[in-house]
Amino acid sequence: MHDATQLAWMEWVAAPLLLLTPDGGTVLALNMAARRLLAESVTQEPPTALERLIGPHAAGLLLRALEARELSATVLAPLGGQSHSVGFDLSAIDEPSGHWLVTIRGDVAGNEDGSAIPALYDDLQAVLEWMPVGIEIYDKAGNCTFTNTHGQRLFGWGKDELVELDDWWIHAYPDPDYRRLAQNAWDEALERSRREGVAVPMNDWKVTSKDGTEKFIHFRLRCIGDRPVLVYWDVSDERQVQAELRYRAETDELTGLPNRRRFFSDAPAILRQAETRGEPVSVLMIDIDHFKVVNDIHGHAVGDAVLRAFADKCRTILGESVLARLGGEEFAALLPGVDRPEAARHAEELRRSIESQPFDVLTQHIELTASIGVATTHAPFDIDAMLVRADQALYAAKQAGRDRVVLDSGATLVPGQRFRSFSRH
Repeated sequence: MHDATQLAWMEWVAAPLLLLTPDGGTVLALNMAARRLLAESVTQEPPTALERLIGPHAAGLLLRALEARELSATVLAPLGGQSHSVGFDLSAIDEPSGHWLVTIRGDVAGNEDGSAIPALYDDLQAVLEWMPVGIEIYDKAGNCTFTNTHGQRLFGWGKDELVELDDWWIHAYPDPDYRRLAQNAWDEALERSRREGVAVPMNDWKVTSKDGTEKFIHFRLRCIGDRPVLVYWDVSDERQVQAELRYRAETDELTGLPNRRRFFSDAPAILRQAETRGEPVSVLMIDIDHFKVVNDIHGHAVGDAVLRAFADKCRTILGESVLARLGGEEFAALLPGVDRPEAARHAEELRRSIESQPFDVLTQHIELTASIGVATTHAPFDIDAMLVRADQALYAAKQAGRDRVVLDSGATLVPGQRFRSFSRH
């Protein structure tokens, strides 16, 4: 049984083509042009007897031509309900080995001068050049045998530059580690396409052009016979838009800090890393005391400016921690690798800085204090449990008079309980 992936190229050819068994008596495949020409005779899918398609008389003459190794024959064949003088060009092909390829020519094939194949190659190259994507065709040795104009313009390399695939890897992916990832993706796509006969998307890769600029390129690979065909296009603009949308969705617009969604999205990876390293993780729940009074007395414009300045101070004091605004005047900080005493020192330093350094915003001199709850734990980690414990400590700080740091007492999480953020005034 022939491999359909080896015959995909037949659909690129405008002339009608038939693939015959070595004895010539059976048609194993025919392209779309042949299907249109022989529409009334194609009553079943291949394999089918040659005489069913072109009639017993024409089939007999063609078989005799094959036996005599005559590579061209003209016979009368009943096509479309009428007899036509049809020319057949015969050629042996390597894959599948020993089989015959028949090209139908003449008036009935829509090409009077029998030049369908050369004309097709010219047309096909023109089509490939016109395509608004990069197209490259490689031989089985990995050498690039064709690159269309769009592909050359995309990266800036001429068609005679970077002919060998090894040269491409070095220039397109100068970072050795990233290059190795790209090469592995290529090898996997190549193996899958050869095995399954499908086009394989290779996702987006950052490629370095000849002038040194970097572009995100989406690649798709398909093997047609033993030739890898690569199609690709620039998705840099789309990636930029996606990045901007992601930033807006995950960032608090007022303070520029990660928002609640981003905090919970980032936490699992941070906790897994801490567990792998055997490190503790601390959480700070931070709440501005009596913030509602600031809004009521000075207005929301001043309140917003205070929140921005407060966020900046938290960034300065807490450094590399994962800091987020959960909502209102409530903030959270995740401190991987920080134990209970160190977390308490960070929290107290932040509290003293807020208390001792008033915020000068929009010509207003605003004095603030903050209450902070601290919880520290070791693996296994549960972000909801950690936040509930820090929130309980924060609540204790509020109850004790505010403007203080309270450490978690080790209260346990009620089964099924989840952290819920809310503002305190």
